[in-house]
Amino acid sequence: MLSTKPLISVIVPVFNTGSYLKDCIESVLNQDYPSIELVIIDDASSDAETLQILQEYEERENSVLVQELGASNQTVPVEQRRVHVTHLEHNQGLSHARNTGVSYCHGEYFIFLDSDDLLVQGAISKLWAAISQYHVDLVICQIENFSDMPNVDLNFEAVKVELPPNKFIDLAVFAREQKLFSFPITAYGKLINTQRYQESGNYFEQGRIFEDADWGTRLALGLKSAVYIDVIGCKRRLRANSITANVNASNRLDMFKSQSSVWRAIKDHGFDRLYKDEFVLSSFGGFEYRFNLMTDKNLKQLTVAKMRDFFADLDIKLPAKPNRLYCALHHVLYKITTNTKQKSWHKIAYHYARMYLKCH
Repeated sequence: MLSTKPLISVIVPVFNTGSYLKDCIESVLNQDYPSIELVIIDDASSDAETLQILQEYEERENSVLVQELGASNQTVPVEQRRVHVTHLEHNQGLSHARNTGVSYCHGEYFIFLDSDDLLVQGAISKLWAAISQYHVDLVICQIENFSDMPNVDLNFEAVKVELPPNKFIDLAVFAREQKLFSFPITAYGKLINTQRYQESGNYFEQGRIFEDADWGTRLALGLKSAVYIDVIGCKRRLRANSITANVNASNRLDMFKSQSSVWRAIKDHGFDRLYKDEFVLSSFGGFEYRFNLMTDKNLKQLTVAKMRDFFADLDIKLPAKPNRLYCALHHVLYKITTNTKQKSWHKIAYHYARMYLKCH
């Protein structure tokens, strides 16, 4: 066991979430782990409640530290402050706020937490215990959905971890054994070694949603080791006006950019031949799932058009076998009409993809 307990940074991007922010902050400050800093990146919030809460907590927590140290506020080093808030001048989105949080944090390890979500009591201690036991770069825990609103589907985009619990994972071997697509890609629920992460060059791509997909893929490819613990560490709040809940927003088409970035990450690490078939099938499944959630006909039509061009744009060439099944698959991928009356196109595509990959 490691003998010391290093500083752990909890990075919380904030944008106009005053209604939930106190609960989030309290879930961090009430952890029983003794060495935590709360790094809040305010992404140019305009909500008065949000700004007031941030000011109150920063002043309260740091004044306590000043008293403990017997020093003036000006002489307390930033890295010793329990809470520090950075206000960005312009709203630049969740990805930029997370990237900024990593660059500003002082902890040897860090964890992301959205400003409407919660850390479960004792979560940080349990995550650190796994680090000290298994000596890994990354610890993954379970995520539990919850909501304050009635009639909310708590299974919506639920995170299902498909890793064996409490076992050391050599991530290089993990990737070579074609297990990459069982790695949970979400940003939350992970305690990460800061130095290893920065050395890997990973970051969130800005200006789109579904930013977790390629980030999580690069995380698995860029770090050396991990362990999954069968413990609920974070609680993810589902609410009607969240980014993920708006299934008909035009930015849902960002799923194609995100998958393109996943493929680039796989190619950059030399695994494109190993993962091509699984990537095709995974993409079909993801596109189909989100297509089924949409109710806006125009967005569905655009999704069909994007789907048709997706693999061609990535220059993924399937084996040229002129049989009936291969021709059917190519018909689905490249020649399908954007006529919205063809409601079953996505089912046909997924069906033929599965058949094709089983046969080859």
